[in-house]
Amino acid sequence: MIGAEVVGAPIVELIEAVGTGLRADGDPVALLCAAATGAGAAGRLADLAATEVLPHWSGPDALAAADTVCRAADAGEHLARQGGQIAAVADTAATDVIGAATRLAGIWQSFLGACAAQAPMAAGPLGQLTLLATALEHLDQALTVVADLCGRMAEHTAEMSALIPQPDLPPVPGAAGPTVDGVGSGGPGAGDAAAVMAGGAGGTGTEVVLPDGTAVQAPTPEAAAAVRAALTQQGVPYSWGGTSPGQGLDCSGLTQWAYGQAGIDLPRTAIEQSVGAAVDPGQASAGDLVVWDGHVAMALGDGRMIEAGDPVQISPMRTDNIGMNFHGVYRPSAGVAV
Repeated sequence: MIGAEVVGAPIVELIEAVGTGLRADGDPVALLCAAATGAGAAGRLADLAATEVLPHWSGPDALAAADTVCRAADAGEHLARQGGQIAAVADTAATDVIGAATRLAGIWQSFLGACAAQAPMAAGPLGQLTLLATALEHLDQALTVVADLCGRMAEHTAEMSALIPQPDLPPVPGAAGPTVDGVGSGGPGAGDAAAVMAGGAGGTGTEVVLPDGTAVQAPTPEAAAAVRAALTQQGVPYSWGGTSPGQGLDCSGLTQWAYGQAGIDLPRTAIEQSVGAAVDPGQASAGDLVVWDGHVAMALGDGRMIEAGDPVQISPMRTDNIGMNFHGVYRPSAGVAV
């Protein structure tokens, strides 16, 4: 005779898979809220320090310190808001899991109650069929609860992804993708695309000679210096979070270091390097930064760009990168503070 524990096993497995929504080692929502509060306090402390000190200090160092303090205060406030938003999503997700676990427990108890009521006839063929039908009915209810929970978790995952910046990622190896005019850089029309991009390199500026002998024009001496620095890193391996020239670089590590050699300080991550003057992609010149939400490259002005793939390499100019959002082309050397 088949017992209730056998036909009800799939329901038990679903209950165990969903869990309770609670963690034995601490409440993640409380930890997130505490971190957000700490970040906000740090930001306010930086602002207070500036209020107390900077009125009594002048000169270039004072201006640099003021800029640093303002950035710290803004960062603290941003992290506080972000932490609070993440905590709210996590709290809602945990509540959804707890609710699903409660409903599953109720389904299991309903199943056990039905089995107890059917016990007198369970030994016979009709009783076995009735038991199986009861199990299937309750399993269907449990699956509906789990499917609803999966849908809610997908929504929360999307909300969380929107709140957390993507890390710098290398481009797809060997994949050039569409150029700025939508023509594949490796197929017919690639020469026309290069010509469009080369149009941005014309006019006056500072000449830079690329490794193949091509001469391009950078809009400023600083942009030219950044390009020359970046070109020295060809062949350096990709390293996530890498900032070591000659050893390992990620995409924003390359561009930050290269512009640092030109005397321009860039923020650390790709998306933060959307600084300076915005440039039409079709008019990109040597040194302009091509920015996605998780990748950045440096235009060379002749239909190509240099980027930290694996390794650092020159690639055809493009505006897509493994499905990332394209933010545009920016000129850090255009006189805008970065």
